[in-house]
Amino acid sequence: MSLKILLKFVIETDFNTDVDLHTLLIKDSYLCKLYCKNFNDYISYVKEKSKNWTQDIDLLPLNSCFSHTQNVQGRLEFLNTLINQNLWSLSDVQPIDFLYNILIVNSICEKDNLEFYEWVKRILKRSNNTDLEEKIFTLFSSKICKDQRSCKSLSIQAFESYLKVFLNLNQAKKKLKFSKIARENKLEISVFCTPEELLGFEILWKIIFESFSNDIMNKGIEIVHDIFTVTYF
Repeated sequence: MSLKILLKFVIETDFNTDVDLHTLLIKDSYLCKLYCKNFNDYISYVKEKSKNWTQDIDLLPLNSCFSHTQNVQGRLEFLNTLINQNLWSLSDVQPIDFLYNILIVNSICEKDNLEFYEWVKRILKRSNNTDLEEKIFTLFSSKICKDQRSCKSLSIQAFESYLKVFLNLNQAKKKLKFSKIARENKLEISVFCTPEELLGFEILWKIIFESFSNDIMNKGIEIVHDIFTVTYF
């Protein structure tokens, strides 16, 4: 069964009214296991097929009529449905950790990294799930930004993903308040504690000043400047 057909089935099915179906797909984690296997098998297939491929990965002929990026995006959208409908039932594997291993640790190309961080930004924008935000924060602190070397190679998409988590969590803890000025594409921040008391401020600092990216340094220094100049005690 293709993920596209399965996605339609998942969206249209009321699992609460069918006990047997709920037990099979949710309680026994069949749906999540099927999803993980499908994604892992797909990545293995593309890695094997692209061994001697030197062109853009999206030009690689695949079994389907979709490009590699479209295949990845389809699987990310399926995962969004599982998360939004509270259908993720694997207690030993978190969605964010699964994607990190697939698209960052075992990435096929730079486009996989881009899709991962774009997915993080999108799901943070759509969801008010503090638990998910804390898991993403933990991933950054324990793996993505674990040392100086890790921070140096981060993309602007990775920085923007962390910045979103940083702002959301600190706003939830009433340590700061922020809003976006759409016309100027700029953030307006008010801080109600010392910068050092902000959750994850040391990681933000490390990303900005260890990065080789001018985009990250320019945007990051502007954010840090705002944090230090709009602090209220």
